[in-house]
Amino acid sequence: MSQAVASASVDLEPESATYIAPGSYSNASAPTTGAGAGFFGWIRESVGGHAVLSKVAEKARSGMNSVMMTLDPQMKEYLTKEESPLSMVNLVVASDKESKVGPIRDAFSSSPSRLHFSVSGMGTQAVSIAAQPVGAAKARKACEERIGNLRRSGMVDSNAPIIALENFIIEMLPGQWYDMGCLVLEEPGLKEGIQVFTQGTPIPYEWVQELREGTPHDYPPRWSGLAITIGQVAAKHLQ
Repeated sequence: MSQAVASASVDLEPESATYIAPGSYSNASAPTTGAGAGFFGWIRESVGGHAVLSKVAEKARSGMNSVMMTLDPQMKEYLTKEESPLSMVNLVVASDKESKVGPIRDAFSSSPSRLHFSVSGMGTQAVSIAAQPVGAAKARKACEERIGNLRRSGMVDSNAPIIALENFIIEMLPGQWYDMGCLVLEEPGLKEGIQVFTQGTPIPYEWVQELREGTPHDYPPRWSGLAITIGQVAAKHLQ
């Protein structure tokens, strides 16, 4: 399902923003129009066009908001499920970065659910995947690895739901690259995990070239992506 792209030195998959991967995940892409219902609807107004590239921090916030927005239809049943008298849900984000943990905490605190959420972040790495994954499948694998590492560490409750987010780049058409996010929510009590993708944000081809040039040929996880992240390149150009 993968094809080699000249000078990329990684396998790029012919995927789209609505790519549905095989496996036991429910999938969705970010909605593009409409007011929308649910507690993620309010985020829509803050995400739009190229504004997400104006600042690295704003990009991270808007990207996460877009991810959380896509959870709306899939989370409805989960958020309104009948619960035991203990209605507090301890949700763990597989990251210790406030740029990822904060928006998730804010979104769940606005939930109309009967449940109450305590959101905390815990640092974990996807050591087998490149710092900048290329393609949705690589990003999904990174999310799964982060979640698996936390589970095996014994640092989280075995029944706690865990959310992991991984940004990736993808070439939708020749020379047209996009930055997207993959979010995976996994909870032992769910029959299916939840997997969603953000809308793609266009990135300059020159930035991708910088990522390639900054990645050593002997970089071990080069099969999955690049050694420099798009955020690092964006920070240099958007100061």
